[in-house]
Amino acid sequence: MIHLTFTGPNLSSKVCHNFDQLVNSVSKLVFVGYFNTVSEALEIKTRIDSLNEKITYAAEVQSTLRELLVEVGIPSIAQRFSLTGVS
Repeated sequence: MIHLTFTGPNLSSKVCHNFDQLVNSVSKLVFVGYFNTVSEALEIKTRIDSLNEKITYAAEVQSTLRELLVEVGIPSIAQRFSLTGVS
């Protein structure tokens, strides 16, 4: 980070503060640009969407299996699925 000291009768600490804000905002924009470039290169959004679809599918399968176990009359196994923290 760049640190400048302003001295003189017409310059105040407000100038330093505004300059620091400018440097910080420019730095953030640069890093956001780097992040977006890397994200696109690694296809992060696509991979996260795919993972979310798989998790949703697994939850639906688990729910269906739990219902089938209850219908067949094996509620103790169905309860174990519910108590493991996986829903």
